Amino acid sequence: MCGLLESNIFSTTIDFDEWPANHGIDDEASSAYNGSFFALRYNYNAIFPDYPAGEETEIDPDDPAARRAKGFKIRYKINLLPTVDEYVIEDSGGYRTIVNEGKSFIDACCDSEEIDVFDVENLQEYLDFKWDRFARQK
Repeated sequence: MCGLLESNIFSTTIDFDEWPANHGIDDEASSAYNGSFFALRYNYNAIFPDYPAGEETEIDPDDPAARRAKGFKIRYKINLLPTVDEYVIEDSGGYRTIVNEGKSFIDACCDSEEIDVFDVENLQEYLDFKWDRFARQK
């Protein structure tokens, strides 16, 4: 199971010139996105409103630290593990459909005798996202 989760089947990194490439914040962020994989680049500012892409930051040219902080490269990583779990799709009319009803990817990992599965980066990112999105009190 570890080999499968570590492969590029469930995650990919994207680096295309036509996608938003820089922003002025040096933070890591993740967000849910249910639209077309190919339309992601046009929806960056809607998906990450707190991390606007392409904004120029006014800097002091005599401050080397400020020059380095002018812009940070955006790294896109798509993690598809949530699609193996139960999730809800809402259409334009507001109708909700449950996909993979009753399926729990996390339960499958817990039932596995391969404890190293929890060391896999893709699974850790998925668990962090679920925790930040649904469990942590803000």
